[in-house]
Amino acid sequence: MEYIILRARAIENQVYVVASKIAGTQLGVEFAGSSQIVDPWGDVVQKLDQEVGKLKATFDLEKAPQIRKEVPLFDSRVSEKYRKL
Repeated sequence: MEYIILRARAIENQVYVVASKIAGTQLGVEFAGSSQIVDPWGDVVQKLDQEVGKLKATFDLEKAPQIRKEVPLFDSRVSEKYRKL
């Protein structure tokens, strides 16, 4: 099972997304699992389906900045419209 929403978040924010999800049965409730690591293009790098386990990946730290150059989504942001926190 893949969660398309994780891929969408990675693409729209141009970042790696790491999602750790509960798998198996806990307190009588069954969880779907599907932990994933998704790259900034939305490609699933590693995933677990319903099994319990560990994911391991090496991130290319140049990938996100390169994608931001190729697809400058944030250039249209009007930062003065955002309230400072």
